[in-house]
Amino acid sequence: MLQKTRGIVLKSVKYSETSLICKVFTEAMGMRSYMISGVRSTKSVNKPALLQPLSLLDMVAYERTKKKINRLKEFKLSTVFQTIPFDILKSTTGLFVTEILSKTLKEESANIPLFTLVHDQILFLDETKENIANFPIYFLLELSRHLGIYPDNNYSEERPNFDMDNGRFTSEPLSFLENPAKHGTLSRHLSFILGQSPETALNYKILGEDRRLLLTLLLQYYECHLPNFGDIQSVGILQEVLS
Repeated sequence: MLQKTRGIVLKSVKYSETSLICKVFTEAMGMRSYMISGVRSTKSVNKPALLQPLSLLDMVAYERTKKKINRLKEFKLSTVFQTIPFDILKSTTGLFVTEILSKTLKEESANIPLFTLVHDQILFLDETKENIANFPIYFLLELSRHLGIYPDNNYSEERPNFDMDNGRFTSEPLSFLENPAKHGTLSRHLSFILGQSPETALNYKILGEDRRLLLTLLLQYYECHLPNFGDIQSVGILQEVLS
């Protein structure tokens, strides 16, 4: 069966001298793996550069029930990135986003709201002229909505500390953070960013050290609530570029 869909490339690996296997998050079918034959051949019309991580595709796939690796009949870029490949901060952020998506997107069925969120966030990252230092934090929070772990923003003077186990704010101190003195500050930042527009979140002022700690907190939060989430290898590079 032929299936037309939009897709977001998460990973491409060499399969043979001329072929690739790509892991793609599709709008119509969720996570899929595709064999793309001949794409690395010098005679191929489509080049491997079109299949870099986060590439946004319009594609037609051969789909067979219960087949682990299907084939792409045709594909093209739906958007040509203007800044992500050329801006070191955006490309490093894109690497981080790709790793997060690879660890969290598991469904092999359509989830159109989730696809729309990820697609639109990638476009925003490419198009925005704002300082994107806060983008990884904002992205993790928005993604958490669709993963069923979005925090409850019940922050107040009586509940000034984020409770990682329960995803809400509490009066109890949080001993698991690397810098306990920052509990109140990080919780206040987190409460503000929750539910904001991307522009407001990106323009919100956070000290570099607080931003690093807040990103660490959110990754710990993901690890606490998502089985097999594990370490994020790209976060060290991202933190270095953001500093």
